Amino acid sequence: MRTSLNVSTLLVAMLTLASEPVLAVPVPVLISFDVEMDQDAQAIPLLPIREQATFFVLGSFVERHPELVAELARSNTIGSHSYCHQHLVGLDDNTLRMDLLLSRMLIQEATGQPVQWFRAPYMEYDQRVSATLLDLGFRYGSSDYETGLQDIHLVEMPVSLGLEESSADDYHLFVVRQMTDAQVLDWLVESYRQRSTTGRPFVMMLHPRIAIDHVEVLSEFIRYVRQQDGAFLSFDQYLQRISRRSPHRLGVWVDFSLGDHDPDQIASDLAGTGITDVFLMARSPEGVDYFREGNDSSSDSLFGRTLALLQAQGIRVHAWIPVLLNRRLATERPELAMIGAGGAPSGDWISPAHPEVLDSFTQTVREIADRFPVDGIHLDYIRFPSLDYDFSQPSLQAFNRDTGLEPPEEDPAQWLLSEASEAWTDWRADLLCRFVEAISRVVQERGLVLSAALLAQSTTSYLVMRSSGQDYRHLSEHLDLVIPMAYHHIEQRPVDWIANVVHATRLQIGERPLYIGLSTFQRPGDWSYPIEDFEQALGLAHTGTDGIVAYPYLYLFGRGDEQWNMPAGSSRAFLRMESERTSMLPLSAGVSGLIVSILVFLAWRRRRPGSARPRQPVAAPFVLSEWRELDREIQQGSFSGALAEQVCMWLRRYASARVSHYRIMFLLDTVLCAKDREVEVERVLGGIPGWSLLGKRYLEEACLTGHLVRNDGMIEVTEQGRTALHTAQQEGYSRDLWVFIENRLHETLQAPCPHCDAVNPAYWFWLHFDCTSCRRQVDLRHCQQITLQPPSVPLNGYVIPE
Repeated sequence: MRTSLNVSTLLVAMLTLASEPVLAVPVPVLISFDVEMDQDAQAIPLLPIREQATFFVLGSFVERHPELVAELARSNTIGSHSYCHQHLVGLDDNTLRMDLLLSRMLIQEATGQPVQWFRAPYMEYDQRVSATLLDLGFRYGSSDYETGLQDIHLVEMPVSLGLEESSADDYHLFVVRQMTDAQVLDWLVESYRQRSTTGRPFVMMLHPRIAIDHVEVLSEFIRYVRQQDGAFLSFDQYLQRISRRSPHRLGVWVDFSLGDHDPDQIASDLAGTGITDVFLMARSPEGVDYFREGNDSSSDSLFGRTLALLQAQGIRVHAWIPVLLNRRLATERPELAMIGAGGAPSGDWISPAHPEVLDSFTQTVREIADRFPVDGIHLDYIRFPSLDYDFSQPSLQAFNRDTGLEPPEEDPAQWLLSEASEAWTDWRADLLCRFVEAISRVVQERGLVLSAALLAQSTTSYLVMRSSGQDYRHLSEHLDLVIPMAYHHIEQRPVDWIANVVHATRLQIGERPLYIGLSTFQRPGDWSYPIEDFEQALGLAHTGTDGIVAYPYLYLFGRGDEQWNMPAGSSRAFLRMESERTSMLPLSAGVSGLIVSILVFLAWRRRRPGSARPRQPVAAPFVLSEWRELDREIQQGSFSGALAEQVCMWLRRYASARVSHYRIMFLLDTVLCAKDREVEVERVLGGIPGWSLLGKRYLEEACLTGHLVRNDGMIEVTEQGRTALHTAQQEGYSRDLWVFIENRLHETLQAPCPHCDAVNPAYWFWLHFDCTSCRRQVDLRHCQQITLQPPSVPLNGYVIPE
């Protein structure tokens, strides 16, 4: 029986929502559906969803309703929900692989599109399931809730939590909690409003057969979101939106404790480089910090002189202060120290629960701001070192006062880490948020910028977040900018982990400015940092962020110990950052080869010179005859691994950062080649093989950016579009060259493993692949003979509409 809001309750709800003011930061809503049963097929056409959404469909459902799935795929993101909704964790390896593979093949056959998204049945998965998904070509997941992120390599779009930490899941709200329609509507609105501080996305998990019985709730919530200027996006659309952001700020950390620093040398190194921000350690080389009396806080100090010289160049300077890591204070005032699980005080860390610590630190901030004309305050070490701390008496007493839970006198640590673990870790995270909030009030009074350097793993690992107490979702509400320290060497992660950090952080901080922190030093005996790897890290950090910060200045500019300094050319690579908005994460519609390889070639993006200068034309790296010769060799259908590597390297340099932009240019070019001034949309898209779906996406984008105008089924290139095309041609774009590149984006390579002879799928932009048989990583150049599997509809011989 369909339930609904009664007339009076619905009227009150509508009037209340209509009278509310528009929220400060519009919050995007990402509606997703789990499509499993035949009842879902009946319900979907009746749902009040006109915007794009994301549908996770069972393979068995696709077998019964292929036409419906194909129709949904025309304007929505389609993901896999497995084949028949089994508990994946309990399946053996072969059954698991066949279930996931069959589901993916059925969806791709029905939609004609690659499948990159996955949601696990019952939201159950583990490292083995994740590894199998990656091996089969999945890249993105939505099998977690916001506070339950596992430490895996799939890029995750977690389902949101709202009031009372309940999930935005119709089954949970209506069936488990048995809430009424009015209660759920209130819950949705208030949960949505909570995100308006930062603009974090609101991800909903619905089931069509459940949602249709509460259609008035969904209709009213959609109306409310529109009233608040919020957007409804599919998962792919959201990825595209956040990936358009590109750094416009460039910064360095100056750490006086690492060696000799000369203010004049620092100023000289940074002059005219485009550096916009410096995070300047607010203590002397001797370690005297601003918790102590008698410190050198004059304008003639190392800090004061460096500050003045940098600000004279227009650089924004942030006073960089360690917060809870304070060896001097922990040693001299052990009553302020954190206490370990065994009862011993820390010799390094002080407790945020001790009132004197907060009072001392806020006074520190006041003194720095009053004595020096700094632009911002930068917090470091605003965390716990591990779950083994802090069991100090002030901490235990504050926990008891705030939660009503009283730890036992004997071995409180054991009880807090077992029976009360959830309440304990939640309270620690909340304590840090309140600590930062108090600092924020002091900083705001003085009109300064408040930033914090945070552990990057706190965004990608639930366990690290709970251990450190750093909850980005709530900390970001009190910060003006957030800087995750994506030091992949220290965390023993591959370079492409940086992309996961950027994505996960953006999900948790919304529209807050995000600067990604990169390590810029080598560690003798542990790791070297080749410039190629550094450029790869820069390319990843350049997509979806607002700034990039390097630690430390000393080793990046070659001013420190030779063994720790970065290789020659690293500072030039770092400064070669452009402030241009790009879109590199993929959409699912029609982007087969590109989607599979996108995360890899993101890592190989190279920036052109000009961080603080106007954009300069860029010539194509190959002359026309060279790429035509390559094309002829490729079209023979069989070629060496060395040739494949050569093409891959060139595509990475030339094509990776321009795909979306030059596809739009190709569309403009096609329209302008028509005889009519105004051209029918269908004629244009139908005249470009393989673009019947792909072209619609770029047509919409070209219209939104003002390059095209559309009226009554006709399109025309605007003057702005003509100018953009002319500029692109000066930079190296040509129709024939883009046909060559576009075909590469849709092709698949068949590469035999030199170790076991197993044939593996590979893609342009990949320099290596993991063999599906022997599991070894294989460099493309080591393959003796590679064969080409061309796209079903090659772009060569495209038709210009007459």
